[in-house]
Amino acid sequence: MIASTLMLTACDLTGEVSRDEIAAVISPDGATRAVLFETNGGATTAFGYEIELQPTQDTNEAVAAGELHGASRSGCSWGLNLHWLSPTELAVEFMEADRTAIPEQVQVGAKSVTLMERSGVPDEAAPCGGMLANLG
Repeated sequence: MIASTLMLTACDLTGEVSRDEIAAVISPDGATRAVLFETNGGATTAFGYEIELQPTQDTNEAVAAGELHGASRSGCSWGLNLHWLSPTELAVEFMEADRTAIPEQVQVGAKSVTLMERSGVPDEAAPCGGMLANLG
């Protein structure tokens, strides 16, 4: 029973968890690309979000830079916002989240990037629903 429940909460009806790129922002110096992915296991699960950093010269060298589960930007909008504060500082902003795992720093090529987790930051302009659904 527990195994069945865990499987249903981690997968959609086809047994797959989707992972879609939904946003990307380039650092002020143009050297690093921060990419946001939305994961979706189906109607019974909250959205997940994964952050990767990549040198703009070699997008095959992605570095994991954090995960959030159940993050929201407003009372009706899922997701988070990424903002470069400087070439080496990236803010991860959201209103609230069920779980976060964001390292303080990651190494991207020769560059060290500091990640700043900022909860309690609402985005009232964000449309309701998941981020992927609102890209169209």
